[in-house]
Amino acid sequence: MHDTEMRTVNTKIFVGLIASGATVACTGEVPVVFSGGGVFNGEGGSWNPGVVVVEAGRIACAGEVSDCTAPPGAELIDTEGAWVIPGIINARVGTEPDPPDEQVAYLRFLLGVTAAGSIPVDFAVGNPDARIPAPRPLEGKSAERLLRQALAGAGADVADPAGGGEARTVAFFQRSAWALADRETLLDSARAFARRGEILAPELLDLEVWAAPYRLPHGLNPLVLHPLITFRIQDRTLPDRTPQEAEILAEAVQAMREFTLEFSANGGRLAVATGEALAPGLAAHEGVRALVDAGLSPGEALMAATSGSAALLGVADSLGSITPGKLADLLIVAGNPLTDITTTQTISRVVKGGVVYDPVVLFDAILEDPGSRVSADRRRVNIALGVLAAALLLVGGTVITHRRALAR
Repeated sequence: MHDTEMRTVNTKIFVGLIASGATVACTGEVPVVFSGGGVFNGEGGSWNPGVVVVEAGRIACAGEVSDCTAPPGAELIDTEGAWVIPGIINARVGTEPDPPDEQVAYLRFLLGVTAAGSIPVDFAVGNPDARIPAPRPLEGKSAERLLRQALAGAGADVADPAGGGEARTVAFFQRSAWALADRETLLDSARAFARRGEILAPELLDLEVWAAPYRLPHGLNPLVLHPLITFRIQDRTLPDRTPQEAEILAEAVQAMREFTLEFSANGGRLAVATGEALAPGLAAHEGVRALVDAGLSPGEALMAATSGSAALLGVADSLGSITPGKLADLLIVAGNPLTDITTTQTISRVVKGGVVYDPVVLFDAILEDPGSRVSADRRRVNIALGVLAAALLLVGGTVITHRRALAR
């Protein structure tokens, strides 16, 4: 994207934010209080009802409603019926075959990924500025080495048997290694990694996508219904599975699940690191869901995607949990993720450094194509009309408040 186009997109986003009341004073300088709903702090603690106070872009207080006092002049966001959780952190570090552009970074953010690993750090991943709706780019080391060590120790041979075969064949054998490895040795490795204090980022989602065709989680996040999203949910890497391949890959998924569960059961710390086999941002949520399918509780899986990923990337002192002093990167989701992990995808607000974003309002500005929606949802049409009306009222100094926007 050229600089001129980039400025155009950012201008549209900025105007949309002001017009919709989607940010707090646009800069995050006004204190914000999220109160009335549940709060999960990313480290195992929760309050319902709970409160989170944000000042100067950081968490000032979090706990039960009686634990925190609203600062003078604070903006109140009523979260009754919703939950506040830390932003999702995708700890995947590495290059991608098709480097994402700014639009992809925006989509990741609007689907709840507030920070992501990258080598090198550049805008293809995100932007650290809280005023830009893109994930924070974080440097780190790849966590794949532990998985390779476990497979090698369990006698799994991932070499291409054909010697220089096509990419699909090589990739299949690499993934089928989990089915070929000695199961007891894998579990021994999991226990040993846990005792050493390692942080493990299993690639369950990647293996699941190979093992069986992926199905869109319809009805969770309305943004995934847009063609820009759906066309990215692809099954290109293994288009034609033979019955034998499907059986082997299903066994491989089960082996990795057992390995992951054994590691966690012995005190090991998990993180979430997914590629972009699915749409930007959606993969991270599905990576969390894959951990629950492996046998973890929703709370344990959500910890992996927040405080666990922050620890893996070396930023646990500033990100990953709703803890006083840390950056206010948050999600407001319409449901309790501790009872149903899929509610992490029902995002009504994304908060970055105290700046509050409305994903639905911003979606058209980011796409630069307001007429390309596939959803006929009248609510979204009404939101668009409301944004236009608010923009006109700005001339007279009228701005829609956060509480009304959230309750709508």
